Amino acid sequence: MVTISDVAKRSGLSKSTVSRVINNHPYISKEKRELVQKAMDELGYYPNPAARRLRGQLKSTIGVIVPRIVNPFFSYLVNSIEQTAFENNFQVLIFQSNENKEKELSFLNLLKTRQIDGIIMTAIENDADTIHSYTQYGPILFCNEYLNHSTIPSIRVDQSKGAYLGTKHLIEQGHSKIAYCTGGLFAEDGKDKDRNQGYQKALNEAGLSLNPNWIFIDQHSIEDG
Repeated sequence: MVTISDVAKRSGLSKSTVSRVINNHPYISKEKRELVQKAMDELGYYPNPAARRLRGQLKSTIGVIVPRIVNPFFSYLVNSIEQTAFENNFQVLIFQSNENKEKELSFLNLLKTRQIDGIIMTAIENDADTIHSYTQYGPILFCNEYLNHSTIPSIRVDQSKGAYLGTKHLIEQGHSKIAYCTGGLFAEDGKDKDRNQGYQKALNEAGLSLNPNWIFIDQHSIEDG
């Protein structure tokens, strides 16, 4: 197997100079870069990205956790994330949690072991303290999902306003028996709580009472629909 020592010998440069070229050190001359690249091409040498990542020399892989990739919403979301990442020379790895806490933890542990460089979470299964403990190993971003009092950065829409506008639209169309499917009706935080508030606000403004028989909780899948 070709090693960095072989590249150094072929290029006529020191091993440390070859290493600086591979790691894109700014203070290396164009001539030396060309010598190293020529030697690498001739020997068929490719730097080991896993080893470089463990040494903190490579930042190139983003993990994206989704609950179910078959859900069209997350398919479109992942498509946009991947395209933007590629334009910025990042790779994307997709992880499917299936709303399972243990699976989510196994993906977060990839950040701890430096197999990935950052995580975008589009769903949250574990509590805020557990997730926050992993920020010491790398950046974590919430996208679509969020916790209202968390310090983890998030990208999101106004869920309360969205539920309010949707319910209000149905009311304006003359409907009064409006059912509601929600992930967590009694959620204490995050998007489910905000959606619940938006739904109830629109009903209250129209003088409509909330009928418990028309509330369906923990509805996520195509089968639920």
